[in-house]
Amino acid sequence: MSFSAFGSLDLSSAAGSSCGSCETSCCPPPPPPPAPIRVPVPVPVPQPYPVPVRIPRHVPHPIPTPVPQPVPTPIRVPVPRPVP
Repeated sequence: MSFSAFGSLDLSSAAGSSCGSCETSCCPPPPPPPAPIRVPVPVPVPQPYPVPVRIPRHVPHPIPTPVPQPVPTPIRVPVPRPVP
């Protein structure tokens, strides 16, 4: 494809950064500056106040009944009888 208005002009060179003698209508518009990337700042969500834990009143535990301990049986040592 050849254009009679441009002759044998290479379009890849006309699309460069320098327009030269080309008309402003054939020059590509300059690329827009890159927009700064906006990082969303996390907004701190207000936390509700902690609900105080209601500590129940101290309930006295019932006095534990003592478990009867087995009485140790005394070891019977045979006493030698005196011989008369």
